Amino acid sequence: MDEELVKFINIILNKAHTGRKGDGKIFVSDISDAISIRTKEHGIKAIT
Repeated sequence: MDEELVKFINIILNKAHTGRKGDGKIFVSDISDAISIRTKEHGIKAIT
């Protein structure tokens, strides 16, 4: 895992952890594309 990602995950864990049920989950995944429904543009154009 990328060093920045590990740092970010640790921040979330330290702030959100209570040790009780319901603390939640962290999902780590790659995003392969973004698509704007309105303009039908893909990639960076879809989010800018």
